[in-house]
Amino acid sequence: MLIRPLAALLAVGALTGAATAASSSLSGTYKTTITGKPAALNGTWRLEFRTRNVLRTLRNGKLVVTGKAVAIGRHRLKISDRTGPYACSASEGNGIYTYTRSRRRLIFRAIADKCVGRRLVLTTKPYVK
Repeated sequence: MLIRPLAALLAVGALTGAATAASSSLSGTYKTTITGKPAALNGTWRLEFRTRNVLRTLRNGKLVVTGKAVAIGRHRLKISDRTGPYACSASEGNGIYTYTRSRRRLIFRAIADKCVGRRLVLTTKPYVK
């Protein structure tokens, strides 16, 4: 069971619930640029953590996934895609990630995720606020 302390982390595109400890530490926008990979992965990626657990993912300025990122422990998130052309399928399910944040850098490590695209976008390079 997921517990949402006051206003969870990510939902509908970026984190829209910055009232929790995890969401307040991740709230805002982070970006990275991926090169030298397959064409669908290359580009400038932006993660927008908004209130109510909303996580929005943009590629080259275009919204490609809206979903949720919910804290499920200290420095641990359950990320689920809801809509968008790059959204993971229902059969791929949710992803579980740990994260470390040092100053402006945000690094994700996959614990479990059947969605290869989401895993690559989140773990290929660090994000910077």
